[in-house]
Amino acid sequence: MRLNETDFYTIADRGSVMSGTGRILIVVEIDSDVDEKDWTTFYSYVASMDGGSKVIILSRLKKMEKFGTMNPIFLNVLTYEEFSYLYKALAFGSANLGEHLQLVQIEDRFARELQSRWSILATNLFADVMRTNLNVHFWLSILSRCRRLVDRNLSMFGEHPKLRLEKGLPIDVTDMVLRPASPLQFVWNSSNNVPVKELPQVTFTELLVDLKPKMQATVVRFESRIPPYTTFDHILSSYAQHTPQPGAKRRGVP
Repeated sequence: MRLNETDFYTIADRGSVMSGTGRILIVVEIDSDVDEKDWTTFYSYVASMDGGSKVIILSRLKKMEKFGTMNPIFLNVLTYEEFSYLYKALAFGSANLGEHLQLVQIEDRFARELQSRWSILATNLFADVMRTNLNVHFWLSILSRCRRLVDRNLSMFGEHPKLRLEKGLPIDVTDMVLRPASPLQFVWNSSNNVPVKELPQVTFTELLVDLKPKMQATVVRFESRIPPYTTFDHILSSYAQHTPQPGAKRRGVP
């Protein structure tokens, strides 16, 4: 579960409901500063859980290590060689690289793009797409669309789409879809009032490969590769491109 400082009271309030259910594993992802009093409230609940229960803290904030009771494990940024090896394994799967020398060259360009500007999650998503079709023209098309996506968002908002997604802000994804009928945007489901169950659902791969969005809104679902296979939903919707977008800040505008 993803927590910030306002969630600790909620989790603590659930303590009486969850107690007696056996050992529990809680994964806490902290993406903002946490008040020590709030953490103390949460910790008092954790201390009352059944023996053998564990809490794992994930954070990009180094100062959060003070809340742990074990030595922290730091994840360093992968070198390009490590990243490229990972991306090859994800994109080619069991295919023989010797039979796809042109794709290996394209993979090198794509790996540099992803390592310098995107996240590991995006790397997994794009690798899934590439693996569906080991074709030179297809791979070049995806690479081109990825770069146009970045350029368009930088032009419209003055910041990389990865940063906007991390802030929960919409990003323009018009360039990712083949022959879109109108400008398209991704919006975090949590920031949208449309019930997910009432919308058609597609995967990220389907969106890039063969989907032609005709609905007012569609759920694009991302699923983790590892247990518990957590899913993340975005709302894909059309919008008027001249309409000011939340958080918009064009280059050169203070």
